[in-house]
Amino acid sequence: MRRGESWRAVAARFGSSVPTVTRWVLRAHGKRLDRTACSEQSRAPRHVHTRTGPDRETRVVALRQHLRAQRALGECGAAAIRRDLARRGLPPPPSLRTLGSMLARHGAVDDRRRIRRQAPPVGGHVPAVAAGLAAVDACDGVEGVFIRGGSAVEVRTVVSWPGGLVGSWPAAGWTTAWALRAILEQWRRLGVPDDAQLDHEKRLSGPPQPPEAMGRVLRVCVSLGVTPVFAPPRAHGVQHALERDHGTWQAQVWARWPYDTLAQGQGQAGTDVAAHRARSRARVEGAPPRRPFPKKWKFNSQAQGNRGVMLFIRRSTDQGMVEVLGRPYEIGTHGVNRLVRCAVDRAGKAMRFYGLRRREPATQPLLGKVVYTLPPRYVSE
Repeated sequence: MRRGESWRAVAARFGSSVPTVTRWVLRAHGKRLDRTACSEQSRAPRHVHTRTGPDRETRVVALRQHLRAQRALGECGAAAIRRDLARRGLPPPPSLRTLGSMLARHGAVDDRRRIRRQAPPVGGHVPAVAAGLAAVDACDGVEGVFIRGGSAVEVRTVVSWPGGLVGSWPAAGWTTAWALRAILEQWRRLGVPDDAQLDHEKRLSGPPQPPEAMGRVLRVCVSLGVTPVFAPPRAHGVQHALERDHGTWQAQVWARWPYDTLAQGQGQAGTDVAAHRARSRARVEGAPPRRPFPKKWKFNSQAQGNRGVMLFIRRSTDQGMVEVLGRPYEIGTHGVNRLVRCAVDRAGKAMRFYGLRRREPATQPLLGKVVYTLPPRYVSE
């Protein structure tokens, strides 16, 4: 540039832009080249006028130590420090966030940050489903929706993992027969899955007494070779994907259109299911194959059956106890306050307990095994 070349020629020669060349030329203006600073310089100001000075930070840390040692309750957090500064009548104290940043810079914190681990895969509580070797149909319902006039509607839903096959059946009131009809309609049309995840309601799980009694939905699953999986009560992690689909259904189907009759809602639900299956065609084709529904199958409403496996996802207590089929079982102190997969093998007369870990979802160690004998009144086929 000092030899008289143009700005654009110099910028093109060094593969740079004209503003960059201008900045460097102005930096070297009136100086010898060997005395020009050629290193990159930060544009940030040397002093930030809103930053608290080091002397005040030192006083805040000293005040924390004083409060921790002298106060009766030992409160020494940001809120306690701010209250003490305001009580002394000093200049306006910093905000709670600023005080927390001061304490963190000096390492004067006692709490531990929560480590958020990656969520386990959908269906991770069943090893075959997590590995992509089996399909599971989650059956649940949506309550609290209404049509014009105030009539309550309950929607029975089925969602398949993996694959994303969905089904929804709105009705004025659901019974066990209606729930069973919806599930069988799904399986006759799409095929029989390997597992069926059920919620804890009497219409699906059956009567609570006697404990070993099986409801009609469970007996249908066992007769078709489907493993029933019971989600843990009051735990939303296992049901997270299903609850997410419920929220999407309410927002895209029920909240978008006004319904005067139940038939209108049922028609719109069918349209949504068809559109959802068309969009998820690639996922459905990549999902594990489903078994065809047996042509000569006939349901025996009286047979309880002594074959098949049932899975119960439970959370153990502080004493290492889990409740399965209405009876408590001890799994030891190594399984305290954790999710446990309980596999009830009716044919093998055994009940096995496996530990579930969010950190390592693929590792499910065996926690214990007990002998399980089906009562004689339920052994008949």
